[in-house]
Order: sequence, then C-alpha cells, then structure tokens
Amino acid sequence: MNATIRGVKQRQFLALPSWLPLALLLMVAFLLRVIGIDWGVPAPGRLWSFHPDESQVLVAALDLNIFTGKLDNGFYNYGQWYLLAAGTLIHILETLKVVAKPLAGIAPTAESLITARIFTAILGTATIWFVFDTSRRLGNKAAGFLAGATYAVMPLAVQHAHFATVDVPAAFWVAVTIWAAIAFHATGNSKILAIGAIACGLGAATKYNAGLSLFPLMLAWLLRKERKATELVGVLLITAVAFVIGCPGSVLNTGQFIKDIAFEARHVGAGSEQIFTNTIPGYLYHPLVNGPWVVAYLWPAIGLGIVNIGLRRKAAELIPLAFALPYFLLIGIAQVKFARYALPLLPVLALYTGLLFVRKPDQRPYIGAFATLCCALTLFASVTWVRQFTATDPRIAAAAGIKASGAEVVTFARRPWFWSASLSPQIAHFSPKLAADDARAFDGIPQLVVPPDGSEWSVDTLSQFNQASVLTLSELEIMDAVRLRDTQPMLFVDAAHTLLPTTKVYGSPISIPFISSFRSSTYNGWLTLQGVPHDMLYVNPQIWVLSGR
Repeated sequence: MNATIRGVKQRQFLALPSWLPLALLLMVAFLLRVIGIDWGVPAPGRLWSFHPDESQVLVAALDLNIFTGKLDNGFYNYGQWYLLAAGTLIHILETLKVVAKPLAGIAPTAESLITARIFTAILGTATIWFVFDTSRRLGNKAAGFLAGATYAVMPLAVQHAHFATVDVPAAFWVAVTIWAAIAFHATGNSKILAIGAIACGLGAATKYNAGLSLFPLMLAWLLRKERKATELVGVLLITAVAFVIGCPGSVLNTGQFIKDIAFEARHVGAGSEQIFTNTIPGYLYHPLVNGPWVVAYLWPAIGLGIVNIGLRRKAAELIPLAFALPYFLLIGIAQVKFARYALPLLPVLALYTGLLFVRKPDQRPYIGAFATLCCALTLFASVTWVRQFTATDPRIAAAAGIKASGAEVVTFARRPWFWSASLSPQIAHFSPKLAADDARAFDGIPQLVVPPDGSEWSVDTLSQFNQASVLTLSELEIMDAVRLRDTQPMLFVDAAHTLLPTTKVYGSPISIPFISSFRSSTYNGWLTLQGVPHDMLYVNPQIWVLSGR
C-alpha cells in the first residue's frame, strides 16, 4: 500500500502542469520575435529605419494624440488603430521620459521605434493563443498545440513581427475574430459574438481588407439552428462602431479617407514599378513564389491539413474559410504581390494544420512525428531569419567599408533609397524623392553622385570614374531588372563590371536548404541574387561596391 501511494505521489510530482507546454511555446515565440528588435533603428548619421513603411507608419502614429484630441492626421493609406495604439503607448512613455521625443520634431527616435516594434511582437505572440484555442475547440488540445506551434515558427510571421507595421496586428485581429466565430458557433454566447464584432471592426481599422473577417461571424450565426436576427444586426452595428472608434478619421475627414483608400486600391491594381511585372497571377504567385519563403518546410503539413478539412467537411471547420477564400481571391487578383499580404491567412493555415490531430487515434503518432519534423525544420529557417536581424546590416557595413577605403566619390546607378548604402542621414527616408535630394545635397566625404531623374542606369556615368571613385549597387534595386533582362540596366551592369573589376560584396545570401538553392540565381557569373520576396529582403539586401583599384 505504501509503495503504491509513493508511486502515485512520484507520478504527480513528475507530471507537468497542463499550461506549461503552451507557456513555453509562447515564450519561445516571443523570443523569436524580439531578438534583433533593434535592427536598423535610427543612429547618429542615420535618421530613418531601413524599412520604408515603418517610418511612414510611425510618423503618422506620433502625429496622432488622444490626449490632445488630435485624431485626424490626414493619412489613411492604412487604418488608424495600430497608429493610435502604438502612438499612445509612445506618448505615455515620452511623458514618463522613458522614450525620447522625435528628432527635429519629425523623425522617430530609436526608442520610439523599438517600442512600436515590441508592441507588434506582443500582438504576434498573442495571435498564437487564439490560433491554439480555436484549433482546440474544433479538435482537441493536441490539435491546438500543433496549430499554435505552426503559427509560432512561420518565417513570415516571425520576421514581420519585428516591424512597426500594420500586417501582424491585422493578422492578430483576424485570429481573434475567427476564434470568436468558432466559440459562438459552439456555445451560442452572444457576448462572444459581440467580442468577435469588436475584433472585426478593429481589424478593419488596422488594415481595411481585414474587415472580410466579418464573414466567419455571419456564417457562424447562420449555421446555428437557434439564432436571432437581432444578433446579426448587432454584429453589423458593433463592427461599424468599432471601426469608427479604431479609425476616427473615417468620419472626421471622410474626403481624405476615401481619397487615400482609392489611392491604395489603384496602387494595388496597377502594380509597383518593375517589381511584379511579367509575373504569374497572384493566386499562383503567393503559394508558388512567395510560399516557400513564407512558411518554409511547413508546406507539406499545411497541404495535408487543407486536404483533411476537405475530407471531413464539418460545418464548424469551414467557418474560417469564409474569411480565407474571399481574402485569397482579393490578393490573388491584385497586381502587387508582396509576401506580407498573406499574413492574415497564416492563422487559418495554422489552425487547419493543427486539425490533423483529430484523425483516427492510430494515425496520431505518425501525424505527430511528421508535424514535429516540419515545425522543427521551419524553426531552423526562422532562426536563420532572426540571425539576419542581429548581424550588421549590409547597408551599414557597406557605408563603413567605403569610408574606410578612402573613396572620395560614390556614384549611384539610380536614385538611392532605403536599399542603398547608408551614406547620408536621410537616404532611407520613406519619401524616395526626399531621400535622393538629401544624397544630392550631402556635403561631406565621400561625395555622393546621384544621377538626374530620367538618366538612371546611364553608361556615360562610368566615364567619369577615377581611382578614388566607387560605384554602389543594391540587390533590391537591380533584382527585377535582372529578372526582366531590362536592356539599359543590363548594359550598365555589364559595362560597370568590365570597367570596375574589383567588387566587394556586403551581406551574405540567406541560406535555407532547398529553398535558397531553388530560388537563387546568378547573372554574368558575379551578381548572385537571393530570390527572396522583396518585403522579406528588407533586412538583408546585398550591396555591391565596384572600383577600378
């Protein structure tokens, strides 16, 4: 008897608390999202982040102030919720003298940028809990944990949680809305439905197309046998009110609000210079071109998860599709195909992957081993991405190398911007014109030579070179010209390499087995391109410095 009691007590002592695995997962996920959070922040001689959207978002956020009643800043390319939330947090910390106020009254300080980034990282980590609980409600705890782990290690979700931008926050609100739709479908609790409506409204107030998450709420209501028309009316009203609260400028400055939304719609429909010219349609581009970078080695598990849902055909499990399908169709018809556009879809893909664990009990060990392998490999890929944040940025390294070399003149092949070697204070300004004008006006050593508008990639520029001159190229500015074999840039690059045979490369191509080798390419034997989606390459664009020495 005593031996039995001792054995029971020993097992109880060794048993882990049920909450511990999820807590550890959240801790690891948060670490993935905050390590390297100070990447590319403003520093002496450099006023702006290397992520062009971050600077624009933060300037707009700091221009809003709920304490002074300023709720209209005239900027509605994005919804205002994230701007208001991050800006309010920064203003509080400014008052407490924890965060310094903007430089020259405009440029966000390093502390304010890091504060906003940490806020994004917290939202990205919180998303995991909602993905976990949604999959748990549809399946079981193991399904929830697999779903949470899947989202936790997705490279795109990890990388963009380091940025003060709206994409990860929008994905958070989509995850909350879908969680509420599933919970309401199971319980019929109108309060949960109201929470979902609030989340949907705030999601739309963060990124407008996140408003499509209204559809899962409506479908959940429709699938319940016991439903009230007043519940649906309440959802619509609460969503609208939450949107206005999260984006007050929509009623305070309706004209500018509509104008900015129309601008964004035209931009997405028309394309972005050469970036997506002659590429396959978005509904193929996102899974086939961006996909391997976005989810790395999770694709097999995600694919099986989607097939599994199709085979099971359970009504509740189809509720997330009410958002995922129209959202995918929307980004599929767009001419702009940035990888980050897929972020709001990732919680849905993760929870469907988790539901693999509701297969027959005899299949679960194999599913568990397979899913663990996919997540472990993808964790390796995400760690590789995180290491890019902790390494010296190629633009900083190139600027230091150029100065150390004694070069007196630095020539840019085209108008410099955030992608260029960091050689002037505002070269990474979110306005490309202002960035180029700052480089032209830079009065220091080395002298910066920026080609006049309309004469970019001019071979004539190379005739002015001497032993004290260097030419700098960025991967972000040349990659699409190489892909399209654009005549003028190719003539320039070929001539430059002939006249300036000494090449120094800053930044190492990211190495993720199979994915990197499949996507990378080399032009003319020396220009190696990583093949990374543009908005995932912001962290590690290679910089080439060519000279005749």
